[in-house]
Amino acid sequence: MIDLRGTISKLVRAFSNRENQLKLKAYEQKSAEFNAFQDSILQLQKLFTYKLNTPLEDVNSIKDNLKQLKEKTETLTDHRNSKKDQYDKYVEECNKSRELRGITMKILSQQVGTEKVDCETQIQDAKEKGMKDEEELKLSHE
Repeated sequence: MIDLRGTISKLVRAFSNRENQLKLKAYEQKSAEFNAFQDSILQLQKLFTYKLNTPLEDVNSIKDNLKQLKEKTETLTDHRNSKKDQYDKYVEECNKSRELRGITMKILSQQVGTEKVDCETQIQDAKEKGMKDEEELKLSHE
């Protein structure tokens, strides 16, 4: 096998002289075969560039899709968190209102109890007063 690095370095050293460069230019006649070879190299370079660009485009589209998905998940998690906070606040308000309803129910039941007691005492007092008045009327008639 040919040692490419060694051969290339020897050629570079050999043609670094100005004399050798001028000698090389003297043989600069291009043949049709050499032109066809250069054209095929250019076509290979274009093909190589095209083949490299296609996967790059795919990679870029995948990265764009991933970026969009990340943005969507971030917005959805933010939306979920805000809804969860709203729900927690609602539950807290419901618990507070339940406590307030319980307190007002106790107060109202106590008021109803005191009203009943007051009503019964007033009825009892009225009966007693009626009995006294009746006895006074009986005494005054006798």
